[in-house]
Amino acid sequence: MGNCIYQVVGHFDAQNGFGAMIRGTFTGTTKYFPERGSWRTLTLDVQG
Repeated sequence: MGNCIYQVVGHFDAQNGFGAMIRGTFTGTTKYFPERGSWRTLTLDVQG
């Protein structure tokens, strides 16, 4: 996305409290700080 900001999109499978398997997705943005060698999460949206 530019300026060391990246978008991450993925899918996951999880078991809920009733034992059913749930498929979900997540979308987020993260920023890399090269001078520190670290990352910071800017946004995170989870659907599922």
